[in-house]
Amino acid sequence: MSALLITGDLLFSSRVSGAAERAGVRLSTVAAGDAEGVCKLAAESGATLALIDLDAVAATGTLKRIVAGLRETPGGSPTIVAYGAHVHRDRLDAAREAGCDQVLTRGQFDAGMDAILRGSAAC
Repeated sequence: MSALLITGDLLFSSRVSGAAERAGVRLSTVAAGDAEGVCKLAAESGATLALIDLDAVAATGTLKRIVAGLRETPGGSPTIVAYGAHVHRDRLDAAREAGCDQVLTRGQFDAGMDAILRGSAAC
């Protein structure tokens, strides 16, 4: 199984990478700046899970383009999980409005990332 992490946070991405390794999931990490590139990588990697760091996708328009592009991924749309700081309710709300499957605070994601990635591996 394969997952895509869209972030600019190298320190936190190493935690996600460790969880992916424990779950047996191949993880690709990409910066959010190029929505088209993100979607291309999702298609090429066959990702069944896309994890979006809302701090990396602060612009709502970019978030909407990424989610819409992921929904059109050839071979099927990955499950989209977005996470962000609990103090940025507007970003969390924007992720819900953009159509993410699951929206979590960063703390919720950190606490549950092993289960989320194991769930992805089970698909």
